[in-house]
Amino acid sequence: MFNELNRIRETIKNEYLKALLNEFFEDEEFVKKFKEMPASIYHHHNFIGGYLEHIYNVVKICQTICNIYKDLNKELLLCCAILHDAGKILEYKYKTSIEYTTEGSLIGNTVLSEREVRKKMDSIDGFPEELKRKVSHIVLSHHGKSEWGSAIEPRIKEALALHLADNLDAKLQGFLQIIEQHKDSNEEVVKDNRYGYIYLK
Repeated sequence: MFNELNRIRETIKNEYLKALLNEFFEDEEFVKKFKEMPASIYHHHNFIGGYLEHIYNVVKICQTICNIYKDLNKELLLCCAILHDAGKILEYKYKTSIEYTTEGSLIGNTVLSEREVRKKMDSIDGFPEELKRKVSHIVLSHHGKSEWGSAIEPRIKEALALHLADNLDAKLQGFLQIIEQHKDSNEEVVKDNRYGYIYLK
């Protein structure tokens, strides 16, 4: 999965988006955490390597969206799909269990992610301000709604596309994990607080 994301990174032609991705992918500490982090505590991809798997899935979904909706800025969307959860390396701590860090509890994923991305953008000479604003907005809005942890709702088409891709992977993976947890059950239907009634068969 990481090799495939690297391949996608190398296809980016916009010099600033490519430089932004390079800033992260050439950071050994970030890459190490990128490969092994969980993506959440409870709801989806809450296992070692879950973060990488989630990012990979979201990127593949975004590629498909771009094949259908040609008006989207594909390079902008794919860059933000790869980086939208960059703050998770600060949000969680994990060994035998997954817990929030203090920053994760008090600030949250979308703002932490935008901060990490903004620091890298600010370090790149000549990075266009309009492009910075778009990248920041997409990252800040990827949870879609304030009650889901979004700093702002999506207001550009690439932001909406990323939110929908992110939500699809998170929700469907969470649903499938519940089914997997009950695979040895004789029940046909279970009740879950997040999804309601789930048919297991």
